[in-house]
Amino acid sequence: MKQKPYFGILPFLFSFLLLHSFAIAQKNGMAIRDENKNKKISLTDILGSWHSAENSEFKISFVNLNNYFVSLEGIKHGMGGYSFIITKDSISVNGTAPNWPPFDCTLTLINKNELKLEFYQYHSTQSTCVIYKR
Repeated sequence: MKQKPYFGILPFLFSFLLLHSFAIAQKNGMAIRDENKNKKISLTDILGSWHSAENSEFKISFVNLNNYFVSLEGIKHGMGGYSFIITKDSISVNGTAPNWPPFDCTLTLINKNELKLEFYQYHSTQSTCVIYKR
């Protein structure tokens, strides 16, 4: 008696495993940047000093550099600090610190007094989030 091959099960099994791997995968850095590429924060809402929500001794500040960039002072990864491009009266929420691969940071203004910074690299699936307050 001849046995029938189970070719119908193999594509089903492969499809299930592939979909499962997408379901558990985390976002990579480029996905975070792409999600936020058109988001901006007003200069009046971001410029100035902020302190860590966990430890008020850790302080950062956002400084306007010649109306082209805002520099994040107090946190350095790579060769220098993070910079964010100014467009009119706002900054892009995506910033970069020079290095290879570049270190990226995305800002989320939770409210006027709370700011989330998310640090990551474009090829990584891990990110670090830190909350700062005015």
